[in-house]
Amino acid sequence: MNKLLNLSSPREVILDILMIVSDLSRMDKGFYKYIGEASVLLQPLKEFLTHSDQNIRAKACSALGNMCRHNGYFYSSLAEHQIIGLLIDRCADVTEAGCRLLSSCPEPEQERDSK
Repeated sequence: MNKLLNLSSPREVILDILMIVSDLSRMDKGFYKYIGEASVLLQPLKEFLTHSDQNIRAKACSALGNMCRHNGYFYSSLAEHQIIGLLIDRCADVTEAGCRLLSSCPEPEQERDSK
């Protein structure tokens, strides 16, 4: 697992592993125990939250969100690894992207005139 979650792994491998963790977490809280036992997981997730690739950051956020979907099983681990602050920082990415999207939308009058 260490080799798969290494920052030097191919981008596609990292994205696939993050998707698998996210999907398992989303499906059933019964998988939390097994994900938690993969103790090598939280440090790479923390590193992925600040990765230069926005898709890796997004998948890491998704995986962590799904890891907290059903209950608080991972809360203490997230606090211990100081991941919560990084998740809050990622909210700024979403806000910034939303602002860019809104600024590129036509104003209502422009939209009517173009029809």
